[in-house]
Amino acid sequence: MKQQTVAIARSKTRWFSALFFALALPLTARDWPQAVRSPNDFSLYFAALRENRLSTALVFASPARIKSADSGTVLAVVRAPDADSEFFHSPLGNAVIVDHRDGFIATYGNLSEIAIENGKTHIEQGETLGASGASSWQQETAGLEFQAFDAKDGKSINPRTLLPLFRNEKPLRIRGITAVNKKGEKTALQPPTLTLPADNYALFHEVEPDNIPYKTEVTVNGALVETLSYDIMSERNGALTVKGNKYYAAPDLYTSETMMLLGNIMLTRGRSTVVISASDISGVESSPQRFSITVE
Repeated sequence: MKQQTVAIARSKTRWFSALFFALALPLTARDWPQAVRSPNDFSLYFAALRENRLSTALVFASPARIKSADSGTVLAVVRAPDADSEFFHSPLGNAVIVDHRDGFIATYGNLSEIAIENGKTHIEQGETLGASGASSWQQETAGLEFQAFDAKDGKSINPRTLLPLFRNEKPLRIRGITAVNKKGEKTALQPPTLTLPADNYALFHEVEPDNIPYKTEVTVNGALVETLSYDIMSERNGALTVKGNKYYAAPDLYTSETMMLLGNIMLTRGRSTVVISASDISGVESSPQRFSITVE
C-alpha cells in the first residue's frame, strides 16, 4: 500500500510539475529554427558535457537554412572575423541574438552566413536568419547551436522545452550503472542482487551526448530520494549547475564524458531496494532499473 501511495504521489508531482512549467511559459506556438525530421537530427543535447562544461545549447547535426523560431526583437548580430583577422574571435562564431518576448532570449550560433540586414530590429517567426556552418570555436559540427536564456531569472533554458515535441522520442536506456562511495571506489551494479557496505553513494550511468535524459529519479525502499531535472541551468559560484538535492556543476554530474549522475543515496545496514528511472522530454519513462542490495 505504501509503494502504491508513493507511486500515486510521484504521478501527481509529475503532472503538477508539467502543468506549472507549461503555465510559466508564454502561450505561443514556436517553430523549429531549422527543418527537422526526428530526434536523430541533433548531435549534442542540453546539459551534455562539452570541454569540461555543461552545454547550454541544442546542437543540430547537419547544416541547413536557419529561421527564427518566433517573432521578436533583434538584440545583436555577431559577425565573426576572418581567420586572418587580428580581432578577437567570438566563441559563437556568426550569430544572431533575438529577444522573443517575455524574457526569452535565443541565440542562433555557428552560422556560416547571416541573411538579415544590418540595423534590422524586428524579426518575424519563420523569417530566414542565415545558414548554419562551422564558424564557432566548436568546429566539430556544422550544425546550428541554438541556446535559450531566461533574462528575468538569469537561467539557461533547455531549448527542447520551448520547441515542438516529436511523436516518438529517442528511446532512453539506463545502462552501465556504477555506484561510487565517498572514497571514490566504484562498484558496477549488476541486477538483480548484490552486496555493498553501508555508505553514501553517487550513482552514475553511461549516457550518450545526443540522448540526455530530461529527468532522472532514484528511490530507496519506495521513497523518492533524489530527482534531477534538465529543464534549466543556473550559475552558482561561476559555474553552470543543475538542481537536485543540491546544485551540481559539471565535475559533480560527470566522472567522464559518458558517465552521468543519476542521484545520490545513503545505504544503511539491512536490505535495500533501489529503483532508478529516467524520462524523456515528452514524459515517457525508460524501463526502471531495480536492484536488491544487501547492505553490510
